[in-house]
Amino acid sequence: MTGASNREITGAWVIHHGRKLVLDANGSAEFPAIDEAAKAATLLTKLGQTKQAEISKDEVRAIAIASSLNPRYELDSLLKVLEQKRLIEQSNGEISVLGVTTRGSLGHAADMYNDADPNPYERASVTLAEIASSSPVRKVDAKEYIGDQHKLTSTQVDDFLRRAEEIGFVDQEGEGDDRLLFNGNLFRRESVVKSQKVLSSLTESEQRLVTEVASALNSGGCITAAYVEKILSKSLFEKLV
Repeated sequence: MTGASNREITGAWVIHHGRKLVLDANGSAEFPAIDEAAKAATLLTKLGQTKQAEISKDEVRAIAIASSLNPRYELDSLLKVLEQKRLIEQSNGEISVLGVTTRGSLGHAADMYNDADPNPYERASVTLAEIASSSPVRKVDAKEYIGDQHKLTSTQVDDFLRRAEEIGFVDQEGEGDDRLLFNGNLFRRESVVKSQKVLSSLTESEQRLVTEVASALNSGGCITAAYVEKILSKSLFEKLV
């Protein structure tokens, strides 16, 4: 994801968070815009991977089931979302995918998320993911920043951060307001305190590269060390590992 745009980075966090919501009993109800956008973008990617000009409704249903989507009450609504964005066409019992790449799906995920009018907690979850992937951040500092950015009260931020940790939007280490919040895909838990010191010395451009790597990890699940080194440069890569 070299040169990833802010739109693509937001989309990567939406998909990352959507995967976490699936594992939480009430997550999709509390974060509906993220849930819908993540599921729609995932379905779009799966449809595009068939490399077929026309996909039968039966095959679409099978793809939905394989993607852990309920074909009775989720599939039609997600297809409608994709059709409204002019990403697919439905006709004669078939679906046409109008040209999409995996990377392109990230941008579409961001667009669908924004169009769904996300609530303040959803917007805060993307902000939290961004700051916690740049470097581990103390809860008290995250609380102040998120409260200011999203006009949330102290009680609301406490409630949001509690749910963010429970759902797994971020990982945490330590206790109380001084505990560190971080991206567990990027930072090893046993060395997160050391990482915090190293990352605090990075320039703004270096921090953006680290964020780009984190987004690639969250969107793709895994990436090679060689790919990470190519994005970061050898010197920055060696500083972080």
